[in-house]
Amino acid sequence: MKMMNAQPALAVLFLTMIGLMVSCGNGSNSLPQFDRTAIPGVNTAVIPAASKDAFNVGDPATDAVAFQAIAMNRIDQLRAAVNSVMGFPPEDAPGLSSQAVAGVLVPDVLTIDFSQPTAFPNGRGLPDDVIDAALGLVLNRGNPLGGGGGISDGIANDSAFLAVFPYLAPAQ
Repeated sequence: MKMMNAQPALAVLFLTMIGLMVSCGNGSNSLPQFDRTAIPGVNTAVIPAASKDAFNVGDPATDAVAFQAIAMNRIDQLRAAVNSVMGFPPEDAPGLSSQAVAGVLVPDVLTIDFSQPTAFPNGRGLPDDVIDAALGLVLNRGNPLGGGGGISDGIANDSAFLAVFPYLAPAQ
């Protein structure tokens, strides 16, 4: 039986472990959680200022109980405010209720089901504009689950993606 040199495999394993264990600290042995953003824009759009810090350090396992009603109320407020703006695109019909939207956005976790297409809210593809998707859901205009004319934050990708890894264009 021929023995293989295990050093390259161990080096790869070691580097992989280092990459997975990199974190920022405050000099002590405790690493407090300051932010989380599985679905970008959730905290910004549907969590009121008074609750943002609690949401950031919270546990997704308790999000539904702690923040879903808050998110529903905020979604209703945002929709009412936008509906009062003359000339703004109409809401999707029938669209999604604030309860349904809050159920998609809270808990703030990124899920993926490999038997389904990779698109928000089932993971996301590299070209997916997650802010546009969340904005469409919250305002009920062109959301990825309800159809409609669409709404955008107006920010487009400024570089073409590469066809091979790392897929992202070089930094500018």
